[in-house]
Amino acid sequence: MAGTRFRPHSGRTIIGMTAKKVSISVFFLRFFNPGKWGTLLTVIVCTGAMIAALFGSLFVKYGKFNMILVSNAITLLGSAMRLIDNMYVISAGTFLIGLGSGAFTIYCPKYLQECCPQELAGPLGTMNQFMVCLGIAVPAWMTIPVPVDPKLHPDEFLVTQYWRIVWAWPFIFSAIQVPLMLTVFRYDSPVEMKAWGKKAKLLEFNKRCYPDFKEKDEANEDED
Repeated sequence: MAGTRFRPHSGRTIIGMTAKKVSISVFFLRFFNPGKWGTLLTVIVCTGAMIAALFGSLFVKYGKFNMILVSNAITLLGSAMRLIDNMYVISAGTFLIGLGSGAFTIYCPKYLQECCPQELAGPLGTMNQFMVCLGIAVPAWMTIPVPVDPKLHPDEFLVTQYWRIVWAWPFIFSAIQVPLMLTVFRYDSPVEMKAWGKKAKLLEFNKRCYPDFKEKDEANEDED
């Protein structure tokens, strides 16, 4: 969910910048109050998150690991779209960010619960919630230096380009997570692997995560 909230300065900053470049259509300028773009984008991202939360369970059958990768792909696309100076594209990208964020709340907690040892379930669950809150808080903190009234500083970097840095926050996390998932930790949860009959992969997972793990046959040989 990192970077989905760019407030309280987001609407004023974007409108101050885009109005100068005439990149918002007359339709939106006529029917929407430019000062409310921050609120509108928040509504869009929350709507995307709610849709993903409602229907995300329908895709669990494809594997939580795979769906986390898909959620990252959606987040990467949405984040890239939000770097384009066009409010139509930014709105669509914000909706995708909401979908990715809502999907993460479906797949990640369950994936952690099924993968981690029982004694670590509590701390890792707490860490998951902490990272969600951190992802929301950091972009908000990053907007503190943005001028309250961008019209007074129309050519400053904080008005014309800084918003791209703030909205790149989720892109950075997904760009790091995807390679790690494809190289360092390439496992679905034990529950999924057992259900799909991936015994070899499950044994590999157990041996890697639990160094003291021994297959039943190996344990019997040691006893003999």
